[in-house]
Amino acid sequence: MNKTTTYDGFALDGVPYEKVKNFETEWTNPIAEYTGARRGSTLLTWHVRDNVSGCEITKDVSVINGSFVASAGESKDIDPCEEEVGLFGTPLDAGDKGFWEPVDKNLNVTFSDPTNKRTTVTGLKFGHNILRWTITKDGCTAAATVDVLHMRY
Repeated sequence: MNKTTTYDGFALDGVPYEKVKNFETEWTNPIAEYTGARRGSTLLTWHVRDNVSGCEITKDVSVINGSFVASAGESKDIDPCEEEVGLFGTPLDAGDKGFWEPVDKNLNVTFSDPTNKRTTVTGLKFGHNILRWTITKDGCTAAATVDVLHMRY
Protein backbone atom coordinates (compact mmCIF):
# COMPACT_ATOMS: atom_id res chain seq x y z
CA MET A 1 0.00 0.00 0.00
CA ASN A 2 1.48 3.36 -1.03
CA LYS A 3 0.88 6.34 1.17
CA THR A 4 2.58 9.55 2.16
CA THR A 5 5.13 8.83 4.85
CA THR A 6 5.51 11.89 7.09
CA TYR A 7 7.43 12.87 10.16
CA ASP A 8 7.86 16.34 11.67
CA GLY A 9 7.19 18.18 8.44
CA PHE A 10 9.01 15.87 6.05
CA ALA A 11 7.13 13.66 3.61
CA LEU A 12 8.00 11.11 0.97
CA ASP A 13 5.03 10.54 -1.35
CA GLY A 14 4.18 7.25 -3.02
CA VAL A 15 6.66 5.12 -1.09
CA PRO A 16 5.43 2.26 1.07
CA TYR A 17 6.28 2.92 4.70
CA GLU A 18 8.16 -0.39 5.04
CA LYS A 19 10.44 0.56 2.11
CA VAL A 20 11.88 3.61 3.89
CA LYS A 21 14.63 3.17 6.49
CA ASN A 22 16.05 5.77 8.88
CA PHE A 23 13.23 8.12 7.98
CA GLU A 24 11.71 8.54 11.41
CA THR A 25 14.88 8.17 13.45
CA GLU A 26 15.97 11.81 13.32
CA TRP A 27 13.89 14.35 11.45
CA THR A 28 16.80 16.77 11.07
CA ASN A 29 18.71 14.15 9.05
CA PRO A 30 17.65 14.47 5.38
CA ILE A 31 18.94 11.02 4.52
CA ALA A 32 16.38 8.28 3.90
CA GLU A 33 17.05 4.89 2.34
CA TYR A 34 14.62 3.60 -0.27
CA THR A 35 14.74 -0.16 -0.87
CA GLY A 36 12.97 -2.45 -3.28
CA ALA A 37 13.09 -0.13 -6.30
CA ARG A 38 11.98 -1.86 -9.47
CA ARG A 39 14.44 -2.08 -12.35
CA GLY A 40 14.54 1.14 -14.30
CA SER A 41 13.64 4.61 -13.13
CA THR A 42 11.34 5.52 -10.21
CA LEU A 43 10.35 9.14 -9.63
CA LEU A 44 10.04 10.15 -5.97
CA THR A 45 8.86 13.54 -4.74
CA TRP A 46 10.54 14.91 -1.63
CA HIS A 47 8.44 17.40 0.35
CA VAL A 48 9.84 19.76 2.99
CA ARG A 49 7.15 21.52 5.00
CA ASP A 50 7.46 24.20 7.62
CA ASN A 51 4.86 23.17 10.21
CA VAL A 52 4.64 26.72 11.59
CA SER A 53 4.14 28.74 8.39
CA GLY A 54 2.71 25.92 6.28
CA CYS A 55 5.15 26.69 3.45
CA GLU A 56 6.24 23.71 1.39
CA ILE A 57 9.05 23.04 -1.04
CA THR A 58 9.08 19.94 -3.25
CA LYS A 59 11.88 18.31 -5.20
CA ASP A 60 11.56 15.41 -7.63
CA VAL A 61 14.26 12.77 -7.29
CA SER A 62 14.77 10.05 -9.88
CA VAL A 63 16.05 6.74 -8.49
CA ILE A 64 17.59 4.51 -11.16
CA ASN A 65 18.00 0.82 -10.45
CA GLY A 66 20.32 -0.52 -13.14
CA SER A 67 20.76 -3.98 -11.68
CA PHE A 68 20.64 -6.92 -14.05
CA VAL A 69 21.67 -10.55 -14.20
CA ALA A 70 23.98 -12.29 -16.65
CA SER A 71 23.68 -15.92 -17.72
CA ALA A 72 26.29 -17.98 -19.57
CA GLY A 73 23.95 -20.87 -20.28
CA GLU A 74 23.94 -24.49 -19.14
CA SER A 75 27.09 -26.48 -18.35
CA LYS A 76 27.99 -28.93 -21.12
CA ASP A 77 29.77 -32.25 -21.53
CA ILE A 78 31.39 -32.74 -24.93
CA ASP A 79 32.95 -35.81 -26.54
CA PRO A 80 36.71 -36.02 -27.21
CA CYS A 81 36.15 -35.78 -30.95
CA GLU A 82 34.24 -32.49 -30.76
CA GLU A 83 36.43 -29.53 -31.64
CA GLU A 84 34.01 -26.70 -30.95
CA VAL A 85 31.02 -25.99 -28.76
CA GLY A 86 28.28 -23.36 -28.98
CA LEU A 87 27.84 -20.85 -26.16
CA PHE A 88 24.71 -18.85 -25.43
CA GLY A 89 24.91 -15.85 -23.07
CA THR A 90 22.31 -13.36 -21.92
CA PRO A 91 21.12 -11.24 -24.87
CA LEU A 92 22.39 -7.67 -25.02
CA ASP A 93 20.20 -4.58 -25.16
CA ALA A 94 21.10 -1.65 -27.41
CA GLY A 95 24.23 0.03 -26.08
CA ASP A 96 25.28 -2.92 -23.89
CA LYS A 97 28.66 -4.57 -24.30
CA GLY A 98 29.46 -8.22 -23.70
CA PHE A 99 32.45 -10.48 -24.02
CA TRP A 100 33.47 -14.10 -23.50
CA GLU A 101 36.75 -15.07 -21.85
CA PRO A 102 38.27 -18.06 -20.08
CA VAL A 103 38.33 -17.74 -16.28
CA ASP A 104 41.76 -19.40 -16.28
CA LYS A 105 44.00 -17.00 -18.22
CA ASN A 106 46.29 -19.97 -19.04
CA LEU A 107 43.47 -21.62 -20.99
CA ASN A 108 44.25 -20.97 -24.65
CA VAL A 109 40.83 -21.05 -26.33
CA THR A 110 39.49 -19.17 -29.35
CA PHE A 111 36.01 -17.67 -29.61
CA SER A 112 34.53 -17.18 -33.08
CA ASP A 113 33.25 -13.79 -31.86
CA PRO A 114 34.01 -13.03 -28.20
CA THR A 115 31.63 -10.05 -28.18
CA ASN A 116 28.59 -12.00 -29.43
CA LYS A 117 26.20 -13.58 -26.91
CA ARG A 118 25.99 -16.54 -29.28
CA THR A 119 29.42 -17.78 -30.24
CA THR A 120 31.52 -20.92 -30.60
CA VAL A 121 34.70 -21.80 -28.78
CA THR A 122 37.58 -24.06 -29.88
CA GLY A 123 40.86 -25.16 -28.31
CA LEU A 124 39.29 -26.63 -25.18
CA LYS A 125 41.54 -28.74 -22.98
CA PHE A 126 40.44 -32.13 -21.67
CA GLY A 127 38.67 -31.70 -18.37
CA HIS A 128 36.82 -28.65 -17.06
CA ASN A 129 36.92 -25.42 -19.04
CA ILE A 130 35.29 -22.53 -17.16
CA LEU A 131 34.23 -19.69 -19.46
CA ARG A 132 32.82 -16.32 -18.42
CA TRP A 133 30.24 -14.09 -20.17
CA THR A 134 30.49 -10.48 -18.90
CA ILE A 135 27.98 -7.73 -19.69
CA THR A 136 28.49 -3.99 -19.16
CA LYS A 137 25.31 -1.93 -19.07
CA ASP A 138 25.12 1.74 -18.10
CA GLY A 139 28.45 1.52 -16.27
CA CYS A 140 27.43 -1.57 -14.27
CA THR A 141 28.84 -5.06 -14.81
CA ALA A 142 27.39 -8.55 -14.35
CA ALA A 143 29.06 -11.86 -15.18
CA ALA A 144 28.26 -15.56 -15.23
CA THR A 145 30.25 -18.70 -15.94
CA VAL A 146 29.64 -21.94 -17.77
CA ASP A 147 31.58 -25.19 -17.30
CA VAL A 148 32.39 -27.09 -20.50
CA LEU A 149 33.65 -30.57 -19.63
CA HIS A 150 35.74 -31.97 -22.48
CA MET A 151 35.64 -35.70 -21.76
CA ARG A 152 38.18 -38.40 -22.57
CA TYR A 153 37.26 -41.96 -23.37
